[in-house]
Amino acid sequence: MDILLKGGPLDGQFRKAITDVNGNPVEFAKFFPPLQSPTFIGDGAKPNGDCVEILNYKLHVILEEESLRRYEYHYQGR
Repeated sequence: MDILLKGGPLDGQFRKAITDVNGNPVEFAKFFPPLQSPTFIGDGAKPNGDCVEILNYKLHVILEEESLRRYEYHYQGR
């Protein structure tokens, strides 16, 4: 199942959702930010910074009709 991401660096993108044993998307999801060219320091031997940020999203269920649901993940921060 692909779910729309709202807000943050991944706004407007669709990502495959992790689901529970019943096939429903999990309430909280973590995604990696888009890859960018690393900035190098000194002689260019190592990247500037060695930590990877993780983007946190929370599930929102949108009812379009009585029984029709749509899922979105909304950005919660890093």
